[in-house]
Amino acid sequence: MCCDDLNRQADTGQLTTGGDFCQRFSRLAFVGDDQEFNLFQTIGPNYLGGLLESEARVAIHVAHRIGAVVTTLYLVGLAIVLLRVKTPVLRKAVGLMLVLLAVQVTLGVTNILLMVPLVVAVAHNAVGALLLLSLVLLATRIWMAKSDEADDNSPNRNREVV
Repeated sequence: MCCDDLNRQADTGQLTTGGDFCQRFSRLAFVGDDQEFNLFQTIGPNYLGGLLESEARVAIHVAHRIGAVVTTLYLVGLAIVLLRVKTPVLRKAVGLMLVLLAVQVTLGVTNILLMVPLVVAVAHNAVGALLLLSLVLLATRIWMAKSDEADDNSPNRNREVV
């Protein structure tokens, strides 16, 4: 499986857990109730009300945190591999991705420690979107580097166009 495919899968998983978390406005979760987490639960009475039972909210938080750890580890590993490439444009894109990843993780931890203040939660969502855009940029840079490399190795490279 190619790095781009793995990257896309990690992003999709993280966006799914994060989107489900935000969409249901689960707020803070405390153990004690008996409703289970259901990713495909209908919106119904939980929309804008944060009425999910406590165990369901805990499950959403845990799923989001596990997804965040897996995504962070994957992106750091991807960055290590890509930083070995000596292309300056690609290295800048990797650097941007790492900076946004660090900000995203910091905002996530801040959300936990400060009990989800609105400003930090909104910033966490905004930086998540910027992180996704940086990954699109990174994928584009990789694709362009591969395309340039293929053009350099082309047997027709030195031919003049008439």
